[in-house]
Amino acid sequence: LARNDDERKMLRVVFGTTELSRPFAAPPHIPAMQLAALRGAFWKAVHSEAFRKAAAKARLIVDPLDWQDTEAAFKAILSTPKALVEKTKQLIAK
Repeated sequence: LARNDDERKMLRVVFGTTELSRPFAAPPHIPAMQLAALRGAFWKAVHSEAFRKAAAKARLIVDPLDWQDTEAAFKAILSTPKALVEKTKQLIAK
């Protein structure tokens, strides 16, 4: 529905977090090996057959983003120019 890049950025501010519904985070400056282990364990868990079966039984949709896509989505939202964020707030308030 966006007609230009600014409108796409504004829509991303409003709706972008739905793509990131339940992100996991680690503290800053975590050692690289620990971070890699956490990322790998998470990815392995959400793709395990047991987890998938349990999710299907509970009628849950499991469609995780990998860490690169999650990071890129956060950066896209957080890099939105302040003027566009303010304009978005004004439009929402109407």
